[in-house]
Amino acid sequence: MSYKPLVANDRDAKAERKWRQRGAMMRAARMERGLTQQELADKVGVARVTIARVEAALARPSIDLLENVAKALGVKLTELLD
Repeated sequence: MSYKPLVANDRDAKAERKWRQRGAMMRAARMERGLTQQELADKVGVARVTIARVEAALARPSIDLLENVAKALGVKLTELLD
């Protein structure tokens, strides 16, 4: 399975940039709390590689995963989606 993003047009490129920003915000929130990817993954109940892929914008998380990440980080879901 490939996690390489496919950018076919400007709309796709804009969406890709947005996911990269969201991943960076998630990483920043995690690091501000002094958590490793593994520690966050354990709190959320997923594999560490899942957190790594979301942070790197190589995978697009479900809303359920984002809700669980937000809860584990103690932030509002909207903070991860802005």
